[in-house]
Amino acid sequence: MSIKKRAFYFFCACCLLFSLVGCGKKEDTTLADGMFLMLSSTVKGEAVETYEMYTLHAEISDNGNVRIYADDFNRWVPSDPCPEETVQLSADTIQQIKDLIDEIDLYHMRRNIGNRDLKDGEYKELTLYTASGEHVSGGLNPSNREFLKLYDYVEDQIREVEYRYRTKIAEMQKKAISMEQNKNVYITDSQEETIVAQDEINDVYVTCGAQHTRYEETATADAEEPVNYYVTFLLADAGAEALRADTKSCNEDNAMYYKVYQDNAYAFTFCVQEPVMTTEIYVYETMDAEEAVAKAKELRDSLY
Repeated sequence: MSIKKRAFYFFCACCLLFSLVGCGKKEDTTLADGMFLMLSSTVKGEAVETYEMYTLHAEISDNGNVRIYADDFNRWVPSDPCPEETVQLSADTIQQIKDLIDEIDLYHMRRNIGNRDLKDGEYKELTLYTASGEHVSGGLNPSNREFLKLYDYVEDQIREVEYRYRTKIAEMQKKAISMEQNKNVYITDSQEETIVAQDEINDVYVTCGAQHTRYEETATADAEEPVNYYVTFLLADAGAEALRADTKSCNEDNAMYYKVYQDNAYAFTFCVQEPVMTTEIYVYETMDAEEAVAKAKELRDSLY
C-alpha cells in the first residue's frame, strides 16, 4: 500500500473517531430548561430512628430557585402533608454549579460509586436532567472526589435551610410518635394540643362530696343529702405542672376548657375555674355513684 493511501485511511479513521466522540458528548451536555440538578440523601443503618428514615431532596433550577422536600418515609406519622422549603441562589452560584457539572463530566459518571462493603451511613445521589433524559450517579458514603466536589459545593449553599428543614421534620415526627404512643387516655386544650399525656396520668378513681373524699367502689351511696361524685385523675408531677402552668390565669370569669380523649376518640370536656395546685384533677361530675364508678373503670382500663 502506498504512503498516500495509508495517510488517507489514517485521516478518515481520525475523522470518524472525533465525530463519534464529539456527537455523543454534545447530546448529553445540553441541560434541561428549568430544573437541571437534584441532590438526594437518605440516612441508612440500624441506629437510625423511625422519624429519620426518609429521603431529602434539593431541586436546583436555572432561575436560582431551590426546592427542598422529603419523601420515601419509612413512616410519615403526622396527619398533615409533609412541608417544603425554598431558597434562592444567585446567578453566579448557578453558573458555578453548571461549570462544575461540565468540569467533573457528571454526564458520564458511573451509576454506582458508593461503598458496597458498608451498610450504615448516608446514601447520596446526584440526578442530572438533560434535554435527552436523566442521568443518576451516587451510592452509600461515596468517596469519589469529583462527585463530592459538586455535591458538597451545592450543599454548602443550602446547608442552613436544609438544617432548619430537617429539624422541623424531626420535631413533627417525634411529637406525632409521642402522641400516638400516649393516646389511650390524654388531656388536650380546646385547640386539640396535648397538655397531659397518658404517661403523666398515674391513676383514675372516684371522689365524692365537698371534700372530694376518696370513694370506695364497693361502698354504698347512702348519704342523706345529694352528693356529687367526681371521676378524678391522679397526675404525675409533670402532668400536674403542665396543667398548673396552663391554668395560672384561670378564674370564674376566665374558665379553661379541656378535652379528654380515650382510645383515640373524644370522650368528654371538663372545665377548670381556678389554677390547678394539686396532682388531682376532677374531670367528670355526676350525682350517680354507679355512673361515676363505671366511667372511672372504663378510663382506667384504657389507661393501663
